Amino acid sequence: MLVTVPFRRPLLHGASAAGHRPRGTARVPNRSFPVSSRRPWRCRIRSRAVITFRTLASGSSGNASLLELDRSDGGVDRYLFDAGISPRRLTNCLADLHLGWRDLTGVLPSHFDRDHVHLNIPKTLAAHQVPTILERGQQKEAGQVGIPGNLMRFHEGTLDLSSETKLQTVRVPHDEHVCCAFVVEHRGLKFALATDLGNVPKAFLTVAEGADVLAIESNHCPELLASSGRPAFLIDRIAGSHGHLSNQQCVEAVQTISNNRSPNAIVLLHLSAECNHPHAIENLWRERLPHLLASLHIAPRNETAGPFRAGREASLF
Repeated sequence: MLVTVPFRRPLLHGASAAGHRPRGTARVPNRSFPVSSRRPWRCRIRSRAVITFRTLASGSSGNASLLELDRSDGGVDRYLFDAGISPRRLTNCLADLHLGWRDLTGVLPSHFDRDHVHLNIPKTLAAHQVPTILERGQQKEAGQVGIPGNLMRFHEGTLDLSSETKLQTVRVPHDEHVCCAFVVEHRGLKFALATDLGNVPKAFLTVAEGADVLAIESNHCPELLASSGRPAFLIDRIAGSHGHLSNQQCVEAVQTISNNRSPNAIVLLHLSAECNHPHAIENLWRERLPHLLASLHIAPRNETAGPFRAGREASLF
């Protein structure tokens, strides 16, 4: 007699952004063995994803993304990276995922521009008692935009979010703000996110190396920016060392981060609507990093994208 044990296969390399995972069954003989036989009975299954990333909005009109971390006890921790869209819109994004504000473990702002922390978000965080996790240097700006002091959780660049999860932040240059990039290590996997930065610090390249899921800014094409008709001071600001990453800078950073191991997913953030184009990105990647094209995704400005997942094999016995 045979019994069937359902299992889920891991996300296949090059799977679509929709993240559908094929299902199957593992056939296991229904046998019993005498204790003295010492013959082990083993059943190998695939674990569900332990890191799941989605972008909810990405661009100058608003930025927000969601990272879900499956815990070994069966629970899920959920962190919102930036909250630069209205509370109503964010509520709808969460509802589409069958979630609410109370399901969030915390919010991690990269910095406090309006397109990263919407002006009405602090009241919503207070109403639902959602903690805001901050690098110590961000305390002043957080208070100025109205983040409740009793909900601020500070760190000095590293923080154990749980017994299974470690956060590292790296300050990155962007305007006059204290702006942070993030690396989250969880159950042997790594997630990295960097947006709104004029250049990529070596410290981030080091801690993000080998990321399983990488989200990084690819803001503008230098040629399109130069011919955009924007004022010279604005072009200089965007292209400067405290502005935004160009497509070329993004590629160079990804090349370093993925040098020893290719990410499951690479998600490009904060594309300029006027000074960038997916075709410009695709052509550059096809020339510089063709082996990573299958893992490449561009975050849309006003829609949810993902899930982008990383997981690992587990065994029951």
